[in-house]
Amino acid sequence: MSKVKQTTKSKATKPATNTPADVDIDLGKYSLPADEHAYQENPSGISARDRERIKEVGVVLGDKAQRSGTFLQVDQSVVHRKTEQEGVEVMGTPEALEKYPELKEYWWKLVSPTADKFTAYSNENPFQGYFVRVRPGVKAAYPVQSCLYLAKHGLAQNVHNLVIVEEGAELHIITGCTVAPSNEEGLHVGISEFYLKKGSRLTFTMIHNWAPKMAVRPRTGIMVEEDAVFMNNYICLKPVRTLQTYPTARCVGKNARVRFNSVLVASEGSHLDVGS
Repeated sequence: MSKVKQTTKSKATKPATNTPADVDIDLGKYSLPADEHAYQENPSGISARDRERIKEVGVVLGDKAQRSGTFLQVDQSVVHRKTEQEGVEVMGTPEALEKYPELKEYWWKLVSPTADKFTAYSNENPFQGYFVRVRPGVKAAYPVQSCLYLAKHGLAQNVHNLVIVEEGAELHIITGCTVAPSNEEGLHVGISEFYLKKGSRLTFTMIHNWAPKMAVRPRTGIMVEEDAVFMNNYICLKPVRTLQTYPTARCVGKNARVRFNSVLVASEGSHLDVGS
């Protein structure tokens, strides 16, 4: 039997606390370390099987991809990143925090590390994830694409993403999360913080293709300033054992606008607890 619970509230609330479904997720059963995957300057080095799996979640690898930037993480390793347009930055978050110390002002400000056991777990353990920034006034010609790929069975993939769209900038991000065909079980903890400065615009499209034994816990905070627009599209069409997400946007300026759209299929055995 499958279950879907979808909730929407008109104002921001505090991040979710642990629910009865979370009690069934024993963080200790998942492994955190994973073998290092080699960096691929040219993503053609990625196997055809994996490239096809990644393509299913909207991420196209290769020279023909019309993208402003690409980020690919396999397990805990950044295996490819590339920027195609001036004024757009794409890199791993640990690299970005080292390169730009001032990013600490944005780190763990929209999602609390003490919100629940998953945010605490993410804060206390090594992480990867993507950093995307669009400089003031830059309008990205094509989307930035990112993929978070879980290849190792039984892995806890710990991700913390940071996106900053500067004043007057525009961007579309397509991010796909999926698992290797041989992967039977795992945990994905994804912290995401979005900052939209005055007059900016971001469309964020997230596609999840998981597996029947996967547990998925995204935790997302968004800040939208004056005259900025945030459009969130979430698509989940494949089976997943348990998914819980409650992205929370704060409109902090006049004419700040937010829209959440979801397309969900709860296959047999799936439990989806989704709101905004």
